[in-house]
Parts: sequence; C-alpha cells; structure tokens
Amino acid sequence: MASISGKVEGLARRAAAAALALLALCAAAAAEPPATPLRLLTANFPPYTIESGHDAPGPLVNLTLELIARSGHAGQVEFVPWPRAQAITAREANALIIPLVRSSEREAKYQWIGKLYCRSMGFVALRERLHRFDEQTLASARLVVLRATPYGANLKAASITEATSFEDMAKMLSLDMVDAIYANQETALLALQARGIERAALALSAPVESDLLWLAASPGMPRARVEELQQALRALQKDGTMERLLEQSGLPRAACAGN
Repeated sequence: MASISGKVEGLARRAAAAALALLALCAAAAAEPPATPLRLLTANFPPYTIESGHDAPGPLVNLTLELIARSGHAGQVEFVPWPRAQAITAREANALIIPLVRSSEREAKYQWIGKLYCRSMGFVALRERLHRFDEQTLASARLVVLRATPYGANLKAASITEATSFEDMAKMLSLDMVDAIYANQETALLALQARGIERAALALSAPVESDLLWLAASPGMPRARVEELQQALRALQKDGTMERLLEQSGLPRAACAGN
C-alpha cells in the first residue's frame, strides 16, 4: 500500500509541476505585447483606394489587407495626403504603401513587394476649353499633375502645377486655373463628377501611357517580413484570389508590359 501511495503522490507532484509550468507559460505569453499591426498608407484614389462611402476602402486596399493577413500579420489602413503617405513609409519600419508607381527615382527608397494592378494615364479637360491633345496644343496649355508622382518631368506645356490630391486638381480645372489634368483618367473623372461636372462636358485624350501600381514597404522593414509578404502575394496570385477580387471590383484592365 505504501508503494502505491508513493506512486500516486509522485504522479500528483508531477501533474502539479506540469500545471504550474503551463500556467507560467500562459502568463508569459499574456505578458508579451501584441504584435504591432503593419501600417498600410494610402490616399483617396478611387476607384482603387476609397476613403469613404459605400465602396470604401477600395479594391486595392481589400487586396492588400488580404495579403497582409495571409502573411500572418495584422494590418491597419490609413488614408492621408499622398506626400505624407510617402514620408511616413520612408521613416517607419512597419509601414507599407499603395498604390505606388515604381521609378528610378523611387527605386532605392522602398522595398518592392509586388505588382497589384495596371492602369492607363492621359489628359482630361473641359470640352469647351480644350478638346485637342496634340503636341502643339499642349505646348500652350496649363497642366496640373499630382504632387509626389513621376509624371511632370516628361510633359511639355506652358506651365505645370502640382496638386496634393485629385480633389484639388478637379477644383483647379473647374475654376479655370488650369486647362487640363494629366493623371489616371478614371480617378480624375470621379473627382470631377463629385464636383457636379457631367461626363459629357469633359474631353479625354487617348491613353498616353500605362503603368503598374505596386505595393511597397519601408526601407527599414525586416527582410524576413518583406519575404513573407512577397510569398503571400504569390499565393494570392496562384490560387486565383487576386484575380477574383479585382474582377469583383469591376476595375478595367489596362494592357501593361510586364504585367
């Protein structure tokens, strides 16, 4: 009986020790602060990223948040002015930014996760003021482009103004401060329609160029995390999730080389 009693006591001690160890492990885990969500910086660029309304936050935000979740991280989207979005991403190690056009000037400023979408660029004007977009006409025109984008350097015009948002560009066009907007035409149209300007009152050029919109990371983001995000993007492409999300959004697809 003494032998059996001793064995029972030994088992009880081991069970108690195991329980204490488990409690200690749980307490340690509870004491650890939760992982900081990745900051997804963007601006209001409908129909791609949408700050408010029925279609918010927009298809590229939804796609990127799905990508972040697939990589095992939490994500938090923030809509801020575009120059500020780029500044935050440049200095904070847990920051991501969309939709960014890759250029030689930006190449070393970010870590490039992958391509999300292809869009076309062109001119938009009020038809009663400007309806031709040949080189001679544009040479005497006043243009506006979005600040902190790579487009103004390649344009030839009488003047080129930089605006901080599509809303500002639409305002400048409606007040006759500029003759034409050079930007993604879909986003420009939505901004002008929000100011009550009908589509029939606008003249659009043929697409001038196409570019790829990228998801990019801060230069200070750990390389292992960047690779997790890249792997998650490849998985979304492979299983068809990326194509399905974009098709459901109704976004038109431009023909981009390398897309």
